[in-house]
Amino acid sequence: MKINGVGAENVINFYTRKNVNESTKKAVPTKDSIEISSAAKNLSSLKIDLPINQDDRKLQYIRNQVTNGTYTRDSKLVAQKIVDYIKGREV
Repeated sequence: MKINGVGAENVINFYTRKNVNESTKKAVPTKDSIEISSAAKNLSSLKIDLPINQDDRKLQYIRNQVTNGTYTRDSKLVAQKIVDYIKGREV
């Protein structure tokens, strides 16, 4: 019984040679672009004056508190709201 050892002649070549023409080709990079229609440009120039609602006032109040350093919240209540949201019990 003859057992051949592992050598360079017994190794299976899993790699294939690429065609020289394929390897010399360079991919042309594509560039993204965006086009905005003239109608959209006209719409962006319009300004709509909406009345200030309660949410805007509350948001401005909280922003002022954060800026002044007086914004505080109950950490246990915040943690409970996060847990409720994760468990799908959000209000």
